[in-house]
Amino acid sequence: MIKAVFFDLDGTLVDSDKPIVRAVQLAFTRAGLPKPTAKQTLKFSGYSTLDWIDCLLRELQLNYDPRPLAESMLGILKSDLEKHGSPVTGARKTLNALKKRGLRLFVVSNASEDYLPAGLRRLKLFNYFEDVIGAERLIVPKPNSTSLVKLISKLELKPAECLYVGDTEVDAQYVKGVGNGIMLALLKNSRNQEVKADHYLAKFSDLLKVVPQSHATAN
Repeated sequence: MIKAVFFDLDGTLVDSDKPIVRAVQLAFTRAGLPKPTAKQTLKFSGYSTLDWIDCLLRELQLNYDPRPLAESMLGILKSDLEKHGSPVTGARKTLNALKKRGLRLFVVSNASEDYLPAGLRRLKLFNYFEDVIGAERLIVPKPNSTSLVKLISKLELKPAECLYVGDTEVDAQYVKGVGNGIMLALLKNSRNQEVKADHYLAKFSDLLKVVPQSHATAN
């Protein structure tokens, strides 16, 4: 029986490619660096902001400290919350249905808690979740699974009672590290065709087929 569902944020709950690309490109431009393309930027989707920028600098063969760029990127996202994407199609309706089925819902993301809760409130998604956990509470960023192992234990759940919903290889590694029966549902896109998962979602609402009402249980 699935009792809890954990969600990634960007690319899973929120269609945020454009604002993230804008923030990264603007941060690079302000630093006097060559502007990465959207494709180059999104190649590292799913990593923490610092790891994301570090990977991107290596990809572009640029010798530059990633920390100020990461801070600049976060500052741009925080100041432009109204531009930080939109809920993926069917998000609110699906989350509402899962809540009615008695499931406990959580967000676990590498996104900063400086803007994560406020962004979810703006998108009218925040109230669906029991807790919203960002980078500052992850101990170490995804794909390291330490945070998810500790969270599942704190909630007095078994991994086999949990489902993680994501969209990147980072999410797949994050779930794999937990083991013991936890499952991954992958929201498909053009960048994750080779990522392995237990369930594949062509659209967000397909999640209701993964956790049908008869398989969900309230605590």
